[in-house]
Amino acid sequence: MTRRKTTPSAGQQSPTELALVAILTGTVRLNGAACIGHANLFDPPGDGEPGTAVDARHRAAARLCWTCPVLDECRTWAEGEPSSHTVIAAQVMSAPPSADITDTGAPDPPRIEQTA
Repeated sequence: MTRRKTTPSAGQQSPTELALVAILTGTVRLNGAACIGHANLFDPPGDGEPGTAVDARHRAAARLCWTCPVLDECRTWAEGEPSSHTVIAAQVMSAPPSADITDTGAPDPPRIEQTA
């Protein structure tokens, strides 16, 4: 006998499920993104993590971004994201314009303007 998984209606969802639905509604879907399974490369600096280690991780993340089939969609989504000290769409989201980590030989991506 197989058990059939059902999706509860709005009245049957827990508060956590309702919150997740509210958060994820309208979220861009980046199916096939190269970063899937490599989240640790994109993470912000860890407590006590040396800057050289963070830089190396973020450079690896940017190189991965340049291979991504959904880079353009990710870049469009990233335009609305706040500064996070992470790599998104081949750019560190808190880096000043001089801190380009896209030294892969590929053309420079458009700059994402940060708002303070």
